[in-house]
Amino acid sequence: MDNSGLCGSNENIGWIFTFNFSDNEDSNYKIQFGTDFGFGAAIFVDGFVDVINTNDLWWSGNWNSDSVFTLDYDFTAGEHVVEVYGAEGCCDGSMDVRFARAGGDY
Repeated sequence: MDNSGLCGSNENIGWIFTFNFSDNEDSNYKIQFGTDFGFGAAIFVDGFVDVINTNDLWWSGNWNSDSVFTLDYDFTAGEHVVEVYGAEGCCDGSMDVRFARAGGDY
């Protein structure tokens, strides 16, 4: 996903990704984000900040990049909302997300 394909701009971009999900039992989830957030990112879980990263987060399409950031969270059974906020000054690189539940594979 990139902004220039949707809105035509590739600079000074703000992003919000929202994931709504539910699980019928308590479980750990690891959610990895490969992004182009040159000004960093923040992750909120159910309205509370969990991760703040102010580094230049350009993953270059490589899941092994140091710029990939991970939410490692023990969710209780029920409904949840994960929100990711990020900002980019230039270039609008592609982004992706993947997750693993309870120690499973991404």
